[in-house]
Amino acid sequence: MLPLKISMQIEEQLYALGWDESDDIAVEIGGTVVSGIHHPEDANEKWSLKYGDRKYNKDAFVVIKNKSRDPFIPSKPNEETPSSSCPKCNDTGCSCPSV
Repeated sequence: MLPLKISMQIEEQLYALGWDESDDIAVEIGGTVVSGIHHPEDANEKWSLKYGDRKYNKDAFVVIKNKSRDPFIPSKPNEETPSSSCPKCNDTGCSCPSV
């Protein structure tokens, strides 16, 4: 169970951010490592985790996300820039020698 002091600090911060009970809030842990490779059987267990094992670093941290207020804005393609015109003839597709 979470100590009252920590619980109150979290509640104060959520209030300061303007979050409310109807928001979709996720609590996640950061600062972890998950093994994604298979090691040989004779590998040193201290340095090589078994495939899929999770290790929590000593400096792991808790992340509180408000998914309701996540401003998801998809990326937009770059706008096409018009071709620069030739300084001699002011034509965009000219064949003048370079200036």
